Amino acid sequence: MTMASLARALGDQVVGARGDLERSVTGATHDSREVESGDLYLSVRGERWDGHDFLMQAHERGAAGALVEGRENLGRVSDDMPALAVESVRPAMARVACLVHDYPAREIDLLGVTGTNGKTSTCYFLDSIARSGGVASGLFTTLEIRGPGGASLEAGRTTPEATVLQKWLRRMVDDGAEQVAMEVSSHALDWGRVEGCEFAGVLFSNLTQDHLDWHGTMEEYYRSKARLFTRDVHGRGDCVGAVNIDDPYGLRLAEEAQCPITTFAMATPADVAARDVRLSLDGTSLVLDLSGQVLPIRLHLLGRFAAWNALAAAALSHARGTDPAVIARGLEDLRAVPGRLELVSRGDEPRVLVDYAHTADSLRSVLQSVREFCPGRLLCVFGCGGDRDRAKRPLMGAAVAEGADVAYVTSDNPRGEDPESILDMIMPGLSGVLSCRIPDRREAIFEAVSAAGSEDVVLIAGKGHETYQEIQGQRTHFDDREVAREALDARPGGEVR
Repeated sequence: MTMASLARALGDQVVGARGDLERSVTGATHDSREVESGDLYLSVRGERWDGHDFLMQAHERGAAGALVEGRENLGRVSDDMPALAVESVRPAMARVACLVHDYPAREIDLLGVTGTNGKTSTCYFLDSIARSGGVASGLFTTLEIRGPGGASLEAGRTTPEATVLQKWLRRMVDDGAEQVAMEVSSHALDWGRVEGCEFAGVLFSNLTQDHLDWHGTMEEYYRSKARLFTRDVHGRGDCVGAVNIDDPYGLRLAEEAQCPITTFAMATPADVAARDVRLSLDGTSLVLDLSGQVLPIRLHLLGRFAAWNALAAAALSHARGTDPAVIARGLEDLRAVPGRLELVSRGDEPRVLVDYAHTADSLRSVLQSVREFCPGRLLCVFGCGGDRDRAKRPLMGAAVAEGADVAYVTSDNPRGEDPESILDMIMPGLSGVLSCRIPDRREAIFEAVSAAGSEDVVLIAGKGHETYQEIQGQRTHFDDREVAREALDARPGGEVR
């Protein structure tokens, strides 16, 4: 695409231009550090940085052109680099990325998964179902961006910025992808990151309190999620949806969605249902009812929410006409999802599980699931992230008090906050349960593992797959799984203290 054709496509959004507009651009990025030769550099104003300050760096790395904010910034662009000016770069990012990469989502079946909890595992189940049916599949999740051939990189956020998203979608299409499952966050919907992503299927898992520092109210949080089910966002006339109607917001969404809906539930009559769910430390079994066709399923994943996520993926796959045998095989083929009730211990050691649960509802759910197969005490190590929704902190404490025998309250990612002040806000919710306050996360994990007996289960919650801890703007390596393994190896025999 040339700069001139891009200007024509953007139309009235363009308020100025300079340089050789016949110059071709082959990619787009908003990060000057990631510019590749031929890219269009988008100068985005952020909370801490102004992208216009890095125009020279982008030019030196081979940018073919620039998109700047306002005519006044055209003068900051090097004379030999063409540029277009728009009133605001961020609202134009998704459209520009789609145009530069020629709308890759139109060439595949893109599946969008939204909700508070379960998005990541549901995407992995959708990917496994696709692969079991011989469909080349890709993933966009909180854990990773992965192409159909296995090429992967660590995800920076749940749903990437549009420039990253469209770049990887194009790579996946060019590598032969036929389906891509993607987590769609409320932030991504509010910021327009998925504009131009035409979805073949959309899924709603549940809605519980989270991100109210951004949305303000649960109603606004719901409205953000529900936008994925509008024609303006999902974009395809043949899009189908799957909605959890055991969730009150899902029941409402099933009526408001602007696409055909397949409902799923465990407690409510629905098109797709899971019954006779049985949990153990060896896996999860359930009976799957696909509109009257009943299939026994044995999952490798642990916990009741594993059954929920499998049910969700089965519902959307069923809505899209996937063969029931392929659905069953795909659910049973998935061996694990990193950091989602991941078993760290071995043999006769006390069971130590690491999970990403970081909301009151997800903590309550995972503790209830573990309780169903925990023969002894249930010990929980957890904290709350800094610079995020403060209202949920005592609620998370209450969820742990309700579900655990012993609570070890510690730091998660304090970010810019004082760790002790975060713990102060959690502690009121912990009344009625034996609790230990240990700000140092490594020390807290060692204390819990040391205290566990052979029949006990230790749940380390909040960070899951993450391999860092962020304190005062600095990220240092920290992996709950590694620390737990070290703690298990350091046990002097595993006596209950």
